[in-house]
Amino acid sequence: MEFYLNFSLEPYGVSLFKEGEIYAKEEWVDPKQGAQIVWDFLEKHKARVEDIKRIGGISGPGGFSSLRVGGTILNTLAYKLDQPIYQARADCIVRALAEAQDFKGQLVLNSFGKSIWMIEGAAIERRELEYLSLKEKSTHTATNFIPVTKSDSFENQGLLSMEQFWQILRSVLRRTEPFPQFIPEYEYPAVKE
Repeated sequence: MEFYLNFSLEPYGVSLFKEGEIYAKEEWVDPKQGAQIVWDFLEKHKARVEDIKRIGGISGPGGFSSLRVGGTILNTLAYKLDQPIYQARADCIVRALAEAQDFKGQLVLNSFGKSIWMIEGAAIERRELEYLSLKEKSTHTATNFIPVTKSDSFENQGLLSMEQFWQILRSVLRRTEPFPQFIPEYEYPAVKE
């Protein structure tokens, strides 16, 4: 089995894969519920921790507490199973989602305070919302997996199902190099501990 966590992009979620297919998944919106949901999820699906052969997750950016909770779960599993952790930044996941939708424009990812990350191609830039022009605010897009609470002017255009989201997340994580521990990336560059 493969175990993947998303504590970065809304809705947050957990998934189990068995033989390359989604065995079980669950999503939630309130980040404070995440830890309990994950452990209940494993119990509900009778997933024995020892059956998990690959673990991974999105490293951020995201809320401080959310990423810490997700990191604690992944680090605990990594320690118990003596396995590395596969992780990718949210912008890598967002780019893969955009490619799956054949989307070529700019994408928006929330940051802290009144900021956003603007992603276009390989470039990612942090911008303050108050300095964006009305034209800029109306031309940027976010998939429905990205929180857009910073401004009502961003339009959700996500066309993928959550099953497709998890498949893309798995695909991206399977191409990454493993880490001995989960390193949250609250901002870019990553906060190294």
